[in-house]
Amino acid sequence: MKNIRRELFRYADLKCHLWNAYFSDLFTGLDECEPLDTFDEIDSKLFVTLVCKPLGIQLPDDYFWGQRKNVKEIVVTPRSDGEISIMFR
Repeated sequence: MKNIRRELFRYADLKCHLWNAYFSDLFTGLDECEPLDTFDEIDSKLFVTLVCKPLGIQLPDDYFWGQRKNVKEIVVTPRSDGEISIMFR
């Protein structure tokens, strides 16, 4: 199994930086859709670009980020040998 730790950490680091540097000041409450809608759209593209593509993971064509169509959940499980197991349900 391929080690996906690097890709996941890069994605999580960039997502956190993007929110803290550019979006957190714009956020005033959960009752407003912006900037959350824009951030979610960028986040989905980051995940596909930084995690899915380098690892050769193909999400179903009818999968819409934030809406569960065919992929019900992504289960990431650390193993004792330092590897990470990823499973789509």
